[in-house]
Amino acid sequence: MTVAIYKKNSEDLNDTEKIRYFLNLIPFPAITVDSQQVVREHNEKARQLFGEMIEGKGILDFLNNFNLSQILFDTLIMRGKWKSTTLKFRGCTFYVVTSPLISGQITERVLVSFIDISKIYIPFVATKEAKEHFETIVNSFPCGIAVLNRERRFVYANHLLTEIVGFRPENIVGKTIDDLYNYGILLYPSVIEEAFLRKCAVEGIDRIYNGEEVYIKAIPKVSKHGCVEKITVFLEKKKVEKKKTNKRILFQGVPCFSVDSQKEADLFNCAHIITRNKKMISVMETMKRVAQTEVPVLLCGETGVGKGVFANYIHMLSGRSGAFLKINCNALPPELVETELFGYEEGAFTGARKKGKIGLFEMAEGGTLFLDEIGDMPISSQGKLLDFLDDRKIRRIGGTTDIYVNVRLIAATNKDLGLLVKEGKFRSDLYYRLNVLTIFIPPLRDRKEDIPILLSYYLNKFNKKYGCSKRFSSDSLERLTAYEWPGNVRELVNLVENMVVTVQEDIIQIADLPPQVKASQIRKPCPSKNGTLKEFVEKLERDILRSALREHKSSREIAKLLGTSHTTVLKKIKRYGLSPHGHR
Repeated sequence: MTVAIYKKNSEDLNDTEKIRYFLNLIPFPAITVDSQQVVREHNEKARQLFGEMIEGKGILDFLNNFNLSQILFDTLIMRGKWKSTTLKFRGCTFYVVTSPLISGQITERVLVSFIDISKIYIPFVATKEAKEHFETIVNSFPCGIAVLNRERRFVYANHLLTEIVGFRPENIVGKTIDDLYNYGILLYPSVIEEAFLRKCAVEGIDRIYNGEEVYIKAIPKVSKHGCVEKITVFLEKKKVEKKKTNKRILFQGVPCFSVDSQKEADLFNCAHIITRNKKMISVMETMKRVAQTEVPVLLCGETGVGKGVFANYIHMLSGRSGAFLKINCNALPPELVETELFGYEEGAFTGARKKGKIGLFEMAEGGTLFLDEIGDMPISSQGKLLDFLDDRKIRRIGGTTDIYVNVRLIAATNKDLGLLVKEGKFRSDLYYRLNVLTIFIPPLRDRKEDIPILLSYYLNKFNKKYGCSKRFSSDSLERLTAYEWPGNVRELVNLVENMVVTVQEDIIQIADLPPQVKASQIRKPCPSKNGTLKEFVEKLERDILRSALREHKSSREIAKLLGTSHTTVLKKIKRYGLSPHGHR
């Protein structure tokens, strides 16, 4: 990049004040140096960074950096070429870009710009020249850069970021982070998501649609009221080791939270719990609280909601050192359930092993025993289970002594145990003992906002497994979100794997979906259960304006179409931050 603001015999263009005026249009510290590397002019932001008395000083007097001195020399002799480097100053890491300033055929000055990597933002730039300078600097970064606003919408993405993710800028800018999940570009939950939730800088490893790993750092700007106003994202397409100590040179000096800590990674990889639904988050908070206790837990929910996953989640949070063992009470003949749970002694029955057998209770010592489908447990075995809950002791079949076991019990059912008690199929005393702490897991149809991110997660998972790069079309995503999912998450997982394996094209269309999904009716927009009337009206108003802006070039045409004044349309467009193409 060359900045040609010196032209001999041009009116006032080589005047020092004119140069300073140009420098002050640049939205970060900027100075000019001459061929002797002496500072000649600086803007206000450079004064704030380096101090009052820098003009007339050699740049090495206050920035002792040989590499910077070398690239200044190279910039002076290589007309029309810009250079870049990084340096540390006062505990911050700066990305430095040098650009030649041309007067006729001679490079008389070098423009030096300093961008604090931890505080980069995409500003409003007043002039075309300053904007071009800004764009060139940001596009010269050795990493992808993006900025999201408070609505989680991308308002900027540099060229390298769009190259890394494999999509054109127009397919990124204007889209929300949720759109990227829905299109399968990013895997939920991403580092960006964590930065929004934690309201602090977060770094970690994410996987993009083609299965490649990328290093991401997300730095939020938080208002004094504690709201995230925007997030700046840095992204590198590099193979990296998943270690807590892993850092990138480019990002040194920026304190952050690492989402790659082994404990969190193990917990997530084990549990696979993905949600943004308020009810589900509340359920998980309850599980976190009860995990540290010894109280038996009863998980209730429809088939396929993931009761086993949540049982494992509680076990992981409990800190118990023993194993997590599971038995499905419906999968074994009634006569075998008791022997599997409690074990037996030698000679307890015909066909018993010579030395007997220990049961799952003893095998789970120090850990957790998960009884799935407890509503199908034989009533003959329920009494022995009640005895364990009362005194933490079990007795093997054919045995004469009680054995103390330190085991956490979690049970699950998709049936109404209260009704089974009335029908005489379940012991009332056991029911009341288990019912001390009951957690209901909502079905997938009651948490529609989780469907797109679950689809994204499992699409990426199976793309990696089968070496594919499949994505859902926007129409198929709408239809999948509208579907009721009677089989819940289990059905969703099986459907996604089937689509990845059987669909020939990379884009999964409505025609590729199973008949029951294609028949789903897409609901018309309605107020969110968790939102206010005002929020719903604003969202609807914004969507109408966005649609109108895509179809009509003139705001006067839109005003006429909507039956309102031109002034009102302009105010609304400004209020919602909409662009002429309908993006925000």
